[in-house]
Amino acid sequence: MDSKASGWTALDPDSEDAVQSRKVSLKLLEEFSDEKFEDPEIVSVDIQRVGGRNYRVCLRTKDRDFQLVVSYPLRRSIQDGTTEATLTDIKGISTKYGLYLEDRDSFLCVKTFISSESNKEEVTSEKLPEYPPPSLRRTSSAATARFKYEDHNQLPESFDWREMYDGKCKEQIEQIYDQGMCGACYAWSTVTSLADRVCLSRAKRGDPSPELLRLSVQDLIACGSRDHGDICMLSEGGTHRITSLSLSFRHTHTHTQTHTNTGALRSTRFANGCDGWMSTKAFEYAVKRGLKEESCHPYEQHSDKIDEVLPGHEVACVAQTTKQFTPVTVICVGVGELKLDTADSEITLLGPASQFCTCAEDNREVKWNGEIYSGWGDGEVFSFKRRYRSKSDCT
Repeated sequence: MDSKASGWTALDPDSEDAVQSRKVSLKLLEEFSDEKFEDPEIVSVDIQRVGGRNYRVCLRTKDRDFQLVVSYPLRRSIQDGTTEATLTDIKGISTKYGLYLEDRDSFLCVKTFISSESNKEEVTSEKLPEYPPPSLRRTSSAATARFKYEDHNQLPESFDWREMYDGKCKEQIEQIYDQGMCGACYAWSTVTSLADRVCLSRAKRGDPSPELLRLSVQDLIACGSRDHGDICMLSEGGTHRITSLSLSFRHTHTHTQTHTNTGALRSTRFANGCDGWMSTKAFEYAVKRGLKEESCHPYEQHSDKIDEVLPGHEVACVAQTTKQFTPVTVICVGVGELKLDTADSEITLLGPASQFCTCAEDNREVKWNGEIYSGWGDGEVFSFKRRYRSKSDCT
């Protein structure tokens, strides 16, 4: 499997070059670490041809995963053994010269080689079924049809949400907010309207008069400014014009496409700190990521500085599973496979595995119960999220 973006090509773990890569990398490691590893399992071996040759070897023992990168100059390869070979990168192991990580288990190898034969056995049709399969989906009542007046003469002369449901949400709706010297009107309008809708929904259900609810604007402008959505796709280079528009909410689906040949595409952000933005993106963040209550994350009128999540890392990729989780193998085509087998857990992913947080939707697949499914579902079973840490602890 090729990863064209980084120039790495996966080797068959059973191939002669892969086995030799493990032997050479472990031999070179002896100079840097006193630890001994007897016959560790090869999870993946990738080769990169840039100037010379680089071999990225990801190995697994009973208590950890670790990665070694062996580099050769021109006209040299892994078949030359340790001759002119250099160990240029070590992950997951503390060496004689420095501590890798306090939590060494946070490094996880991913399987990057998927044989065409195994795919032939498991894929029975050109179009894969969507994940999760019906047996894993949460049952829910059918969506309520939207209310519609058949005759415009039925429209009331006036309407005020504050008077609905015996006025239970009057105080909620009449709250006064101050955004201060921060261009976060897009965030305030989104967050306050959602809080009002929560109150109205509870009142309609017959709940007792709820306490005033204030959701966190700071969560949106700080955390949402560091992550990316998929409503708009902007072209990097060339015209910088909008090339794709896709809105997908519970009751609305609109899609238009404009083709261009200008540069790579990048997703726009959910939020834009205190510099103004689009309410559609803010609503998308609330739907996909959720919002904290204001008491948990108070308003500070700025997007704060990012600190290290782990030594040397301002951003980490986190795999989260829910209580409804069933063990699966998650696939990002072009990156590899990752086996998740523990419910209600969280794993920090570094190295190649961190690319699961940026995996394109078209490349997402799941292997479950001997079958391969398209997509990763809606987050009810597992999800991948980027984590940032500062005053705003974002996931």
